[in-house]
Amino acid sequence: MTTRRILGTFASGDLQGLRAATRRPTLSKAIGASDTASRARQVIVAVLAAAILAWSSIPVANGAEPGPQAVVQSFYDWYIAEAEAGRPLTLRGRPDLTPAFVDWAEHYNDGQMFGADPVLCAQAIPDSVTAGTATISGSKATVPVTEAFGAPYTITVGLTLGSAGWQISTGGCAQASPAVARKPDGRIRLGTHGYPGKTTSFDATFVGNNIYNTTGAHQKAVVESFNELEGSFFTFDISIQNDRTRADRFKVKATGAATRGGWKVAYFHGTTNITAAIVAGTFRTASLAPGASYLIVAKLTQGSETTTRLVTIRSVADPTKVDAVKFGYKRGACGC
Repeated sequence: MTTRRILGTFASGDLQGLRAATRRPTLSKAIGASDTASRARQVIVAVLAAAILAWSSIPVANGAEPGPQAVVQSFYDWYIAEAEAGRPLTLRGRPDLTPAFVDWAEHYNDGQMFGADPVLCAQAIPDSVTAGTATISGSKATVPVTEAFGAPYTITVGLTLGSAGWQISTGGCAQASPAVARKPDGRIRLGTHGYPGKTTSFDATFVGNNIYNTTGAHQKAVVESFNELEGSFFTFDISIQNDRTRADRFKVKATGAATRGGWKVAYFHGTTNITAAIVAGTFRTASLAPGASYLIVAKLTQGSETTTRLVTIRSVADPTKVDAVKFGYKRGACGC
């Protein structure tokens, strides 16, 4: 569910790459005042050849001009591929973009300390981008574009039909709208088992990934044994992931008292004991970026009776969005 890497910051007029935010020299500076006319002609020919090559990469069915959906899909496929490869993202001169769109994109982050990619409307590279069915009205069209991060996110791209065919004229952050509301994703696993002087780590696989409910069904970790040594304990790792495309914090509340059935239950974030806040339901995670996670460790110590805890995770920004995980100990039958 995590995005793959963070984009570089975009400066005014600079779409040279997702890994750097420095402006490339202009064509005149790159060529130099002392360059000959022959070299200038060579550069012009090279630019034209690159433009023709870019246009030829757009799929054309039966010799017809590509439709709006094909134009958008081809452009985003190129954009993601160039971003993944770390190559310059040069928009100016592409025949599938209007000059006005290029101007808007190049100046989108003017005056911003930390900018976003204006084409993706994000600061990370999505796992995939899919152009939906176009809505066409005369010489205008719109195409929904779904970007897959941990959860899908939809933007609307506008196109205009001219002598050069369909060209992208609006889109990106200008018309962004989330496809999925705020959503926490709780996952859980058995972490360790031990007693004074000995600890065994399990590093089990998290369960509950992409499962959302308020009961802990299919996202629980329960251990079973008949008898435990004095001072024995179990720990459970509770991972809280932000499954949406906006930053959010999450409230965490556990059922049951800190001591019950002979077991003492404590909760930690790192080395900080957060038990009182977790039991009271007042604990909040730090702000989590899309796809980021937050780890809480639950520790069961010294008990013999069956006990379980339900841990509820709730979005602070949208309290209707909830997930839950369950952990506990089950006293088994004697094998003697």
